[in-house]
Amino acid sequence: MENQRLAYSVAEAAEALGVSQWLMREACRLRQVHSFRVGRRILIPRDALQQLLTNPGEIGAAEDVGPAE
Repeated sequence: MENQRLAYSVAEAAEALGVSQWLMREACRLRQVHSFRVGRRILIPRDALQQLLTNPGEIGAAEDVGPAE
């Protein structure tokens, strides 16, 4: 049986995806990526990271907004 972790820290997930820790935290905050808290620590499940690797355009995508008035 492979010894794979079930969840990764923000720093580990950001490094794996090649994005900044700030962007990873923001994606968690905006619920663009599934995450959960253990105390003050934010963890991202392995399955959520795998989903982002198959659909890479989801993180940091700008929301569709109208023109400024």
